[in-house]
Amino acid sequence: MRKPLNRRFSSSELVKNRTRLENYCVPQGEMEAVIFDGVGQIPEHAVELKAAANFLVANYGRQKIISMPRAVPKIAIFEEAARTLDIPGGTKMIQEYYRQMRKFGCNILAVIQQYDIIKESAVRGAMIGNSKMFMITAQQSRDDVKEIGEALSLSPKTMETINNYPLPELMDPRERFSAFTYVANDRMRRMVGTVKNVASRELLYAASSDNETFDERKKALAQYRDVVTGLIQESGAITCAKEESATDPIL
Repeated sequence: MRKPLNRRFSSSELVKNRTRLENYCVPQGEMEAVIFDGVGQIPEHAVELKAAANFLVANYGRQKIISMPRAVPKIAIFEEAARTLDIPGGTKMIQEYYRQMRKFGCNILAVIQQYDIIKESAVRGAMIGNSKMFMITAQQSRDDVKEIGEALSLSPKTMETINNYPLPELMDPRERFSAFTYVANDRMRRMVGTVKNVASRELLYAASSDNETFDERKKALAQYRDVVTGLIQESGAITCAKEESATDPIL
């Protein structure tokens, strides 16, 4: 049973938090999203079905990007890129996106949890060679950090900094944050630095993905006519770090 919240937010607090959330929203009609979800749920033994699904996804996405005006900003996100690489034809698909789609005003973002997924893959050259920005989160393996550092030409000091990033799951919720190294390759000046991310309670509530929380959240938000109001109200009991702590030193 879901416990009642300790308090409700005042009208002024709702307005303040709504404004913060709406800064990340795009007005209806100004953005079109195409989401492919569920391909990874195809059984492992259904190789031919996976190949067919991959072809349909790649072809539809490609045609959608090409048919849109080049001046319109676009982004193709391969969330859990490892799953795409496991699909027959997945490597070629990601290679093509990195090598060709930027000509049509499309930015490519691939999320990879372990570097060894692409270390020996044919996709490595296309990913690293055609990327201008990298975000490297805390790694549990020092060997992975070394290999990433060598691939991106990072200094020993930067690699040691990555090794020293604390893991959010081991931190006190009242002081929790995440950190990552930001690398921006530029012809005139290369930028390398650490970014500290302090998540708001609204984001923590919305992003929770464990089964119990997912079911409870779905039931709780169904009570509200407006999902933003629901997120603000229901996340009130979550413990998180203060917004001001975002400027505190990390190491």
